Amino acid sequence: MKKSALILSILSAGLLALFSSCSKIAPEKRLIPLETNVGGDKRTVLLEDFTGEKCVNCPKAALAIHDIQQLFGNNVVAVGLHGTTVFTPEGSTLYTPEAAAYYERFANGVGLPTGIINRTKFPGRNALSINEFGTWSGLIKGLLDSKPRIFEIKASTTHNGIDEVTANVTVKKYGNSENLPKDLMLQVWVIEDGITGIPQEGAEDKYNYVHNHVLRGSLNGIWGEAIALDKEVSYTASLEKIDDIANCHLVAFVYDSNTMEVYEATSIAIK
Repeated sequence: MKKSALILSILSAGLLALFSSCSKIAPEKRLIPLETNVGGDKRTVLLEDFTGEKCVNCPKAALAIHDIQQLFGNNVVAVGLHGTTVFTPEGSTLYTPEAAAYYERFANGVGLPTGIINRTKFPGRNALSINEFGTWSGLIKGLLDSKPRIFEIKASTTHNGIDEVTANVTVKKYGNSENLPKDLMLQVWVIEDGITGIPQEGAEDKYNYVHNHVLRGSLNGIWGEAIALDKEVSYTASLEKIDDIANCHLVAFVYDSNTMEVYEATSIAIK
């Protein structure tokens, strides 16, 4: 996949002022402990974390995501999206045009860190994105408890040992699910763990901070492609920003082309 150029609109002075500091999060809102029950017929939820190396509160959100993954296991797929130039230092390799497009669509003008869960707006909230990362776990649990799984995603990968990745993906109906949504889209990403050497503001040791589940690129375009059930599709792309293919995972998810709601996600190691 060739490098893409993304021309961003000039931000207003007011927006720059908003971005000059990360969202202020009260201590009591940073993490809400809870008991959980996952697996079985539960969905796998997509958590998109809009983050940046200049964001002083983003390491706290990353810790919250770590706890969420410990709590829910494979029922949560987390992806770090570096898509704002204001929070991206010069020379950074973490910024991607895809992340910039998602930020503009789902969280434009919102301070970081912020996240979206299955691209769903929750009751009582005015916006899709949620700055209070301590509430993410409770919202995820509520979603898992209230919405049964309706799709399953089968995926496999191969690679050329450098940066070219091939994915084979099939979306199927799960179990006896009925009245399934129409107009489905499939998105296929590559994310990378264990990226070091890039300073992270707000971290205790910002020069040895480890960036995980960072979006490296898409195999099928910024918004994916329309998908039919039970039909295997294959995508191949060269992702030039990858540091180590051994630290990469494939992320695939199916979503509604009209509402953008994510119905199911999966993540597998690239082998």
